[in-house]
Amino acid sequence: MFTVNTSSRRIRRRSALALTVASCVIAMAGCGSDPGSTSAASGQGAIEVQSCGRTVSLAKPAESVVVIGGGSVDTLFEMGVGDRVVGVVGVHAKPAEKYRGQLGELPDIGDALPGREALLALHPDLVIAEQGRTLSGDGGTPTTEQLEEAGIAVYIANSGCEKNSATNKVSDVFGEIKNMGALLGVSDGAKTLNERLQKVLDDVAKRVDGRKPVKVAGVTLIGSDLWVNTGGLDVDIAELAGGSNSLFDDPSEEFKILSKEEITAANPEAILFFPSTTTNDPVGFVQQTFPTTDAVKNDRILIVNPDTAARTGVRPVYEVEEFARFLHPEAFKQE
Repeated sequence: MFTVNTSSRRIRRRSALALTVASCVIAMAGCGSDPGSTSAASGQGAIEVQSCGRTVSLAKPAESVVVIGGGSVDTLFEMGVGDRVVGVVGVHAKPAEKYRGQLGELPDIGDALPGREALLALHPDLVIAEQGRTLSGDGGTPTTEQLEEAGIAVYIANSGCEKNSATNKVSDVFGEIKNMGALLGVSDGAKTLNERLQKVLDDVAKRVDGRKPVKVAGVTLIGSDLWVNTGGLDVDIAELAGGSNSLFDDPSEEFKILSKEEITAANPEAILFFPSTTTNDPVGFVQQTFPTTDAVKNDRILIVNPDTAARTGVRPVYEVEEFARFLHPEAFKQE
């Protein structure tokens, strides 16, 4: 069976982009739709970046960081500042396996959401959150305003802003990384990382160029409902990887709930399955739910690990390559 179980989503919020990625001008200008411009670098004077319509300011580079989101932890390590992470949030703090040991025994300041008192007690210079909702004040969580009143800067990833998430694209990560680099005083490291990530996208684009796009269905199981990607980040990842979301494309929204009959009638050639609700046998679930689709008949099922999949930072780029290897394995036979 050609079934891939990735090890590399919460109810992941999901963008359609052209198949071929043009090289971006990374340098200090960033790339793609920059989620926030940096008005002062990490040298002299205050550091200021934009985040979800807010200005995040630091008098000097952050030396201690609380991170709510595993993808951001990965990104800090790849910029060489993973040792500045001083606190994590349980369900959101699952970085790549190669970095988990380096985190050591950090304080866990919450299970699914950060506890207000536990976070404030760490006195971090900066909080990086992948979802703005995790700092809403609900359930004992702190609000962005409370943290700022305590002298803690808060940076929320572009994908976590309260806006239409159907507009999120992989290219947003370049601006995200640039901003994180500025806030941590490692703009050169951020630039180098962005250049390396762009090379990954360029390589994938070259490999899948000219190949017939594979018609995909990105399906998330939430409770008993089947949520299908129709726009946003997950669609963009699949299309950059040589897939086509034409069966379900709707740029006005990120996803919609469809019946198994509707998904089956569309007859996807490959299924990307995100089991947000725990499923003992995710492959078996897909096979039993969509038995007559070409995806099941041809064993083209990709199970995406909800703990470690894309959200922000480096992960969406790596997931483009992961999906491309699944959708077009012949393009990677000679490396």
